[in-house]
Amino acid sequence: MNLLCKMFGHSWDHCKCVRCGEIRDEDHEWFGCRCINCGKTRDEGHIWNYTGGNTKLCVRKCSRCGSVESRPHHMVDVPGKCFQECAVCGYKSTPRHSWNGCTCTVCGEKREEQHDWVRNGCTEQCSICGKTRTDESLHEWVLDGCIERCSFCGKERECNDYQFVRKVTEYGTGKCSTVYANDDYACGFCRTPSACLKYPQTDKDLYKCSRCGKEKWDIYRP
Repeated sequence: MNLLCKMFGHSWDHCKCVRCGEIRDEDHEWFGCRCINCGKTRDEGHIWNYTGGNTKLCVRKCSRCGSVESRPHHMVDVPGKCFQECAVCGYKSTPRHSWNGCTCTVCGEKREEQHDWVRNGCTEQCSICGKTRTDESLHEWVLDGCIERCSFCGKERECNDYQFVRKVTEYGTGKCSTVYANDDYACGFCRTPSACLKYPQTDKDLYKCSRCGKEKWDIYRP
């Protein structure tokens, strides 16, 4: 308190002395929850902004004074959903689905379990959600020459059961060079696992499958 205020008393502008700045707890000039003269706050006139929430409480903050307050959620049902939502802050509860196998009968959400698989040719389809899956074990393989073909979908694969018959034999020239090895055939001259640079793959047989005509060359075997 300054000298003038001691001699003549305070000069109040609502709750604050304009001479010495002393504050009194009366005659505040309220703007909502906050006094615009001294900054004192009160528990009314707030402008609340909800900042979110947790599993139990809504959290809100006043944009004027900065006060923070927590209150219980006001949970309401959401049509077509399996969770409840707070009507104040928007917090959503943990869903409680009503499962029919892989699909919720309330909200339609799906999960990757408890499908009801029904075979449809080489695929299986869930009778509940319509999801499909393929399984190699579902093919019905039928031998066609040296090819296996699925009687359902037409997919083909080699059966690797060729019926090879020797057709032609090409004999070596009796000359050999071991400078460059480019295959694993035994040379017709030295009978070693080194290939001829000038006379490659000497002494070889041509085999042909009697069913499909597939050809292969192999080392000559008398």
